[in-house]
Amino acid sequence: MIGQTSLITEGGSLPLDVTVMNGWSTLTNFWRDFFVTDALGIYAGGGFGVGGYQYAMTAANDVPLSSFSNVTTFAWQAGTGFVYAINDRITIDTGYRFFAMTPDSAPIFVDAPLGAALSFGQFTSALSASELLLSVRIYEPFRNWR
Repeated sequence: MIGQTSLITEGGSLPLDVTVMNGWSTLTNFWRDFFVTDALGIYAGGGFGVGGYQYAMTAANDVPLSSFSNVTTFAWQAGTGFVYAINDRITIDTGYRFFAMTPDSAPIFVDAPLGAALSFGQFTSALSASELLLSVRIYEPFRNWR
């Protein structure tokens, strides 16, 4: 993901270019279906675990500010949706999920002469996402192989 934000200082606002890459997460999830009829139901659930990404920031307009960090932090999700059972082995699932990682901070450096970098402060980053899903669930696809 690529975007822009601003660093607010006493002297004003400085535009920053931000790049986030290599996002990952591992969650333990708990979901429950509640069928209203034999074929139609709703579900809800969520999960928690750990997630991470690589974060890079550079100042626009040739200002020598930069930041790069590998972020690993707490991750969670919650969601709900509707299910329709086509038969006892196939279900159509349409739902919504919200996923987030808690904020983490990365150091900001000012490029100095002779290749040195001076610490300028901290920059906080956080990721979240809203997802609309359309899925096909297949229960025990290999049960005839037993």
